[in-house]
Amino acid sequence: ALYLRERQAQVQATRWVRLSPRTVRDSIPESRLALYANFEYDEARELSYAPATVRFQRLYGSFAGEAVKEPWMLREIDDLLLGFLTYRRCSFLY
Repeated sequence: ALYLRERQAQVQATRWVRLSPRTVRDSIPESRLALYANFEYDEARELSYAPATVRFQRLYGSFAGEAVKEPWMLREIDDLLLGFLTYRRCSFLY
């Protein structure tokens, strides 16, 4: 909810700067939508389609999206798995 409020505040701030509404042809002139009609560009809706990396950086501010790995890819998990496999192998010997 806080994320959406922040995005809406960004949209409001950018709208106050511009008095005339942007159109699709102004924003993305080569798009198919711009060829069909010159619709008003809905910036709030476009911001809702933000890439996941932006959201990820927002949640984990100190990490870049590419630097953080999945939990199962962490070094600690490799060590635990190796220990588990070694323990199971040793327990079969006794």
